[in-house]
Order: sequence, then structure tokens, then C-alpha cells
Amino acid sequence: MGTVATVLGWELRSLLANKRYLVLSFVSVIIVGSMIPVFTSIFSELEAESLVPVSPSLHRVAPVGTYKLDENTIIKKEVEKLDKIELIRFKSLGEVVEKVENHEVVGVILIGEKKDGTQMVYLVIDKASPIAAMVEEELTTAISIAAQKIRVETIISAGLDPETTLNPIIIEKKKLGEGQNTGSVGENWREGFRGVLSGLITPLILIIPMFVVGSFVIDSVVGEKERKTLETLLAVPTPWWKLLLGKYLATLLIVSIQVGLILVGISLWGVPVAKPLHTYLMLLVIGGFIPSVTTYVCTISNSYKQASILLTFVNALLFLTLFLPTTFTHLPGLERYASYAPLTIVANYIQNGQTPIGSLVTSVSGLILLTTVFLGASLYIFNHEAATIHNYGPISIHLKILRGEKL
Repeated sequence: MGTVATVLGWELRSLLANKRYLVLSFVSVIIVGSMIPVFTSIFSELEAESLVPVSPSLHRVAPVGTYKLDENTIIKKEVEKLDKIELIRFKSLGEVVEKVENHEVVGVILIGEKKDGTQMVYLVIDKASPIAAMVEEELTTAISIAAQKIRVETIISAGLDPETTLNPIIIEKKKLGEGQNTGSVGENWREGFRGVLSGLITPLILIIPMFVVGSFVIDSVVGEKERKTLETLLAVPTPWWKLLLGKYLATLLIVSIQVGLILVGISLWGVPVAKPLHTYLMLLVIGGFIPSVTTYVCTISNSYKQASILLTFVNALLFLTLFLPTTFTHLPGLERYASYAPLTIVANYIQNGQTPIGSLVTSVSGLILLTTVFLGASLYIFNHEAATIHNYGPISIHLKILRGEKL
């Protein structure tokens, strides 16, 4: 690996000598990192003035399990009115435990026994969900309305003293891993704001630098072709793929430094990160995937213009690929797949430090596989003289590969 280390050193020295790129990188890190306190300030102002929710609106997209809900028709009617809640009826406590442990529902409503005429209602909320605070707010409000209706009906039908029927329902809340919690409405909204910040905005900000390094890859790979210095570089008595691997590792090192700086910065700015090391390692996996695709695009490009056009579309596609699965939380029938999204795993590590092991293994192994495929394809193409020093565009290269022809 001596050649790879040598090329890595060349690229880093070249980067450090490029003052323009260093200034742009530094400014981008500062701007991107400063977005965190800006959003925090905006959310705080909204919360203080009107408690307006900033998180995406929901419509039948929050899966909530129920057990014995039919035993209390008033509570049932109020909960069924919630247009944000999708009710899933469970037939046994065993099924309840299984669904909660697998994070297939955001919460569960359990109708308990009556104690001295008071209906016991138990709420179990999964704090790993980014919409947990909103679901808790909706359910608590619905049950409170039901309690008021039960109180009124009891007074009218039995002629009882209102003072003896103030609490026809007692709600006991259980947040997974946190014990009892009966937070106020204000606390729930604050929790919701923090959830939006750490569950959506922070992960997006952390992956932005991974797309910024595209200009460095273009200069490192495509620039060699345009400046006609690639022929000289290929004269080095070493396997050509090691040259490209060194360039890729240099890009990966830059990404790791930028992401690390932003992660430290947002922590200093007061954004809590439950497991910073786990978050950083997951970001490195994502950071290895994005430059591998960028390297592949640059390998099959012959000019800055061609590479820039291709990367514009590829980066947009990559961003949507990483971001869209995170929004599955808010889409009926797809919410269970959101846990497999890389950004969802990053958000979980930022928020509460927990993520399902199955989702983690699937996501990480998928990213590593894709990274290997794109990087391997890049090394394969770069390792052939016809693909690097002759005038072959991306279409002709792909056609030859598909036809099984030699490059």
C-alpha cells in the first residue's frame, strides 16, 4: 500500500496548497454549522409566541396500537376522531410487547380495569420515533376530552355531585426506557421542536459537506485528464488502480475531517448528541459511499463540464436517495421502512442513542456493498489505459462493459 499512501500524500499536499479550496471549505463548514443555532433560535421563538408545530403535518400516518379499546366506547370514539393516528388493534398483550419492541408502532393505548369507578388508561410511547411527542400530545388530548364527556354524562344520568366525578379517567404514561412521565403541553412541544432539529435538520447539515468535496474529486481525477498530466502519472511503475484508490482515500479523509468539525461545532453550540462516536462512525459509512459514486462519475468523464453536469444530477439523486426514506415515517404503509434509512439511524443516535440492530446491520451492509461496487467499477475502468487516456465518454464505456467488450 506504499503507492496508495504516496498518492494520498500528494493529494493532501495539493489540497493544502490550494488556498481557494481551503477558504471555500472553511466558509462552508462555518455557514453549515451556524445553521444549527439559527434554526434553534427560530424554533424557540415560534414556541414562545404561539406554540406552532414545525414538524410535517400527518394524516393517518402515525401507527398506534390499541388493546381492549372497545371496552370504553367514549374513549374509542375520541381516539378514532384523530386524523393523524392510524389505529392498529392488538388481540393480546404478547402482540403488544412484540410490536413495541420492534418499533412497529409509535405508541400503544391499553384500557385497564376500573378502580373505584375510575377508568385506568395506560399510554406506552416509543421515544425512538421522531413523532413520539406529537403522538403523545394527540392521544392525551383525546383521552382528556373523553374524560370530560364521561364526567358530564355521569352527572346528567346519575345526578351526582360534580366534585365526586372530577377524575373519571386516570392516565398513566410510560415512555420506553424513561419510566413515568406526565410532561406538560409546553414540555411536549419543546420535545417536538428538539425532535425536528435533531431528527431531520442536524443529519441533513452533517451530510452536506460530503457533496461539497465533489469539486475536489473533479480536479483530482478529471483535471489530470484535461491537463494531460495523467499520461505522466500512469508512467509510474505501479498498478494504476492504486493511483485512483489514493485519490479516493484523500477525499474520504477530507470528508471525515469536515464532518468531525461540524459534529464538534454543533455540540459546542448546545445541540445534544446522545452518542457522538456512533453518530460519527455512521456518518463515515455514508461519507465513504458518496465519494465512491462521485469518483465513479469523474472516472468516466473527460472534462470539467461533463463531470459537473453529471454530478449535478447524480448528487441530486443521491440526496433524494438518502433523504426520502427518512420521510417514510409520515407515509401510510411505509413508516416501518424508515428505520432502515441511513439518516434515520443518524437521527436516532443523535436523539436517544438507540437504533434497532436489524436496521443498523441492513443499512450499513447496504452502504458498504454499494461503496464497493462503485469504487470497484471506478478502479476497473481507471486501470485500463483505453478508459483513461483515450477519448472515451461515459456512454461508450458503459456500452462496452454491457456488451462484454474489452475497454
